Amino acid sequence: MKKLFDAFTGYKTPILSAITVASLVGGSSGIFSSYKPIMADVAKSSSLLFYLPFSVGDSVSINNTQGRVSKVNLQYVTLESKSATTYIPTHLVYGSIIKIFK
Repeated sequence: MKKLFDAFTGYKTPILSAITVASLVGGSSGIFSSYKPIMADVAKSSSLLFYLPFSVGDSVSINNTQGRVSKVNLQYVTLESKSATTYIPTHLVYGSIIKIFK
């Protein structure tokens, strides 16, 4: 084993640097992959806010929940009805069928 290290005497620093970089890159990809669902939800919510098909005051049905839109933000779409106030997470609205009543 000592002969193996002696063979790389002039290359120890570059080899150790390469191993360190590979470890950091491999470890960080695992960390970033755990944030993937969160980042996807943020992207959906942001996209919905930019291309909002309804506005505050509209009477809508989202995910089979009907009400008047009272508030829209990055986290929730708030629907008010006679019987309840419903908070629908914005990222769930993104892929839903939305009915807008006239």
